[in-house]
Amino acid sequence: MSVSGTESRTTGLKYILQFTLFVCTMLSQIPAQAHPALDMLSRFFENPDSKSEFKQYMQSPLRQKLSSEHNTAVESPTADDASNWSGCQVGKGVLAGTFRDISACAVSACYGRDVTIEEMKNFSYKEAEAVINWIWNQIGGSKIPDQSVANLTMHIQMQYGNIRIVQAALNNMGAKLRLSGRMDRKTQQALVKYCKEDAADTFNQIRNQLLNAYKRLRGTHLYVRIINKEYPPKISLKRWYNDFLETSWNNVGLFYAAFLPKVERAVKVFWA
Repeated sequence: MSVSGTESRTTGLKYILQFTLFVCTMLSQIPAQAHPALDMLSRFFENPDSKSEFKQYMQSPLRQKLSSEHNTAVESPTADDASNWSGCQVGKGVLAGTFRDISACAVSACYGRDVTIEEMKNFSYKEAEAVINWIWNQIGGSKIPDQSVANLTMHIQMQYGNIRIVQAALNNMGAKLRLSGRMDRKTQQALVKYCKEDAADTFNQIRNQLLNAYKRLRGTHLYVRIINKEYPPKISLKRWYNDFLETSWNNVGLFYAAFLPKVERAVKVFWA
């Protein structure tokens, strides 16, 4: 076989291998959302048009425990905690404490008047449920496409009286929200958007932000233990698929890059 023929075939094979390497490199850069296979899997495992239900939130084990009549701080409320005051500020209104995980501030805001100490002491489960439902509606819980994200958002609202932690997590995902602490229109749109794109990743982002906030509190281990038990991390299908896909294509690309010179030499010897 002539030298020119061998070189021609070797050059042709080299171009084929280089083109394959180029394709592998480009595919590794395609985001997971662009792959039809991922869209099919997402539709199978997730329903982006679903809505969260208040009833399911109330039936969650943690909410049932927190709404118990044994969870009370009415007899000796902490005076330097603004949520224990009916006016939502230290020294403003009535120091009525907290009962069934609902503060005097929240009850007064719901009722539109200062709640009395007697009312807080005799707060029934049905009355507590009505106030919690009011708070749920304030954050638009039923509009959140994922129940777990809605439950975690509600947990943050109930504990902190605001959702700055949720807003900070959404900003980490690419949103540009003002940390107002309120579920305004932009915050709700961002939360719905990211939930529909990847509910598990949205949940994990909020969860991690909450854990970081807990690390700055006393009793950190207790709070972290509760979150790990009641709100364990989720597996993000899209993130897993994206990482798997990128790793796979990159490995193929590295294989071609490493063995391309050796293949060229072997072909030259074979065709010589």
